[in-house]
Amino acid sequence: MQTAALSDETVVESIRALLEKKFGRTSAKAIDFYADAHLATANPEEYAKTLLSIFGAGAEHLLAAIIAGLGDEFGMDVHEGTTLDELMDALMPKQGEK
Repeated sequence: MQTAALSDETVVESIRALLEKKFGRTSAKAIDFYADAHLATANPEEYAKTLLSIFGAGAEHLLAAIIAGLGDEFGMDVHEGTTLDELMDALMPKQGEK
């Protein structure tokens, strides 16, 4: 998985758009209220844990939809088992990493 590094805000807006497309505006806003999409870029593992604490086992489907949607949008080759943390590392490498 490689791509040019993206800004946090670009990825956050993409997550919000994906949620709205999949669940509708009201539900997407509620999800983002309880699990702010900024957390997905700052600490993807904690974002996943937050979704899990809110939605239980259903969070796995939500995360899979987010991962697949971001992969499609940014031309990333994601596969079953790709974690949000792995995807964020590929989309937004930390300074000094390629």
